[in-house]
Parts: sequence; structure tokens; C-alpha cells
Amino acid sequence: MRLAFFIFLIQSIVCFAKPIEQITPSSESIEMLDEQERMILTQRSPTTLQKIDEGKQLAIYDLIQLSQAGINDDKIINYMNNKKSKYNLNKAQIYRMQNSGVSQRVINYTIDSGY
Repeated sequence: MRLAFFIFLIQSIVCFAKPIEQITPSSESIEMLDEQERMILTQRSPTTLQKIDEGKQLAIYDLIQLSQAGINDDKIINYMNNKKSKYNLNKAQIYRMQNSGVSQRVINYTIDSGY
């Protein structure tokens, strides 16, 4: 079952994602991430980096990836604030974020942004 999901995930990425070299980073993403952070995210979570470069709202998965990559809380919160991101978290998502190493500051911001 896990293998089938993994294959589906890879196929989805291949079919729908633009190649990284075709994406022009937005000015916000350049300000948000330094060169080293971009390299880490390119290796760790290219889809999260792509969302940032395209100026899209980040999902819970992306917030976890940013935190685990060592991106500063202020940078994460500023990005969410600039994008006017809104989250409606349930208890399972909050628990997942806590157990994945997302700071309480970032979690509180996502809760406070709720609609």
C-alpha cells in the first residue's frame, strides 16, 4: 500500500510540477530565503520551494518542511503574513506540527490566522 502511494505521489509530481529551472523566483522568495536555505530546500522539499517561488500559500506539510530545514520562524511567519495565509487547523494537524518540530510560535500564528 505504501509503495502504491509513493508511486502515485511521484507520478503526480512528474505530471503536474514545472521543472525547477523554469520557475523564476519571486522577489518575496528571494528575500525570504538565502542561498544556503534554497539549496537545503531544493534537496529536502523542492515542492515547498516551488510554492514559495510561485508565491503560493503553504500547506501544513510545507510548514513542517521549512521548520525541519531550519528556516527561521520569523521568515516563515513573515511569508504567511505577506500571503495573507489562512489556516483552519484541527487537533490532528496541530499535533502533527508539534511532533514534527514546528515551533509553537509558527503553530500559534497558523491558529490565529484561522477563518
